[in-house]
Amino acid sequence: MNLLEPLFLAENPVQRSYRGGLLLGRFLGMEKPADGPTPEDWLCSIEPVEPGPRSEGLGRVVSEPSAPGVPLAELLSAQAPSLLGEEHTAVFGGALGFRCRLIDTADAQPPMCCPQPPDGATLYDNDTSGGIGWHVLATRKRDGQKPHLLVGLRQGASVEALGKAAGDKDMSRLAAMMHRVEVSAGETYFVPAGAPYVVGPGVFALQVSLAGQADLVGPAPLEACLDAVDPQAVTEDDLPRIITSEHILRRSDEGYHAELIGSDRTAAFSLWRVEVVTRMQLTLPRPFAFVLCAGGEGRMFWAGGARDLHEGDRFVQPFGVPWMEYAARGRMNLLVVLPPSAAE
Repeated sequence: MNLLEPLFLAENPVQRSYRGGLLLGRFLGMEKPADGPTPEDWLCSIEPVEPGPRSEGLGRVVSEPSAPGVPLAELLSAQAPSLLGEEHTAVFGGALGFRCRLIDTADAQPPMCCPQPPDGATLYDNDTSGGIGWHVLATRKRDGQKPHLLVGLRQGASVEALGKAAGDKDMSRLAAMMHRVEVSAGETYFVPAGAPYVVGPGVFALQVSLAGQADLVGPAPLEACLDAVDPQAVTEDDLPRIITSEHILRRSDEGYHAELIGSDRTAAFSLWRVEVVTRMQLTLPRPFAFVLCAGGEGRMFWAGGARDLHEGDRFVQPFGVPWMEYAARGRMNLLVVLPPSAAE
C-alpha cells in the first residue's frame, strides 16, 4: 500500500441502542435510505464496538468501494510513524488522538457525558482535556419536536436525580432537568468535559471527541460516569457559548477555510470547514488530518496523483501528504479534523 497518498476509508455503519439513519443514508447515496438500528458511521475508527474477535466499528482502508480493505488499526500498528509522523507517534503511539462519527438520530441518543480524563491519561491539563463537538449537516422534525441538544443541569436539579432518570430511560424527566439548545444545519456546537448531554431526535451531524485509553477518555454512558458529572460545567449563562463562532483563517476567490472548534475550546482536536469555489491548495498545520467531503463534488490532487471526490467520501491525509489541491465542480465543502498538537 502506498503511504504517500490519501487513505480512503469504507463506509462503516454501526449498530446502536437507538434508531436512525435516514439522513445518513441519503448523505451516502443509498438507494433506499431508512431509519433502522445503524444510526452511526464510525469514521477513521481504530476501536471496535466491543472488545473481541468481531470487527464491527473498525475502519477499513480501501482502494475501491467494493474492495475488502485493510483495517486502519492494523495499518497504524505497523506504519504509525510514516502515517502520523514521528513527533505525534512519540506522544500518542499509533492512535489518532480523536474520534469522528456521523450520527443520525431518529430517536434521542442515550444520555452521555465526557468525563475529565484522570491524571496521566492524556498530556492535557483538565481544563483543556476533552469535551465533544458536533457540526450539524442536516436536521428534521421528529414527533413535532425541533432538533435539539439537552446539556448540563438546571438549577435545583441533582446529579442523583439525573442518573435515576437516565437509568429509567425517562426522557421527559431528563428534559425537565437539563438545558435545551435548539440546533440548525450548518452550525457547530461544543459541550465541555463534565457536562451531561443528550442529542435529541432529528440531528444528523459529524461528532468529534477526544480518544484515549479505553474508557478513560471520551463519551461514556451517563450511568457509568455519574461521579464525573460537573453540575456547573454548563450553566444557563454558558448556553450562548454552546454554539461556536466560525473563525476565518483564509479567504480568496478560490474559496475559504475556517476554524469551527479550536484551542479556545479544547486542545484535544481542531475542526475546520473548507469551501472550495474554484481550485485551491490547502496545507496542513499538523502532521496529518481526517477529511470528510460534506457536500458537492470535485477532484483532488496531491504530488503523486489525483482522484474524484464526492459527497460522503472520507480519507486520512497522512504525514507524507502535507498539502492537497481541490478543484470544485460548482462548490465543494470539506470538514477537516486535525489531531492534538504533540508540542502542547
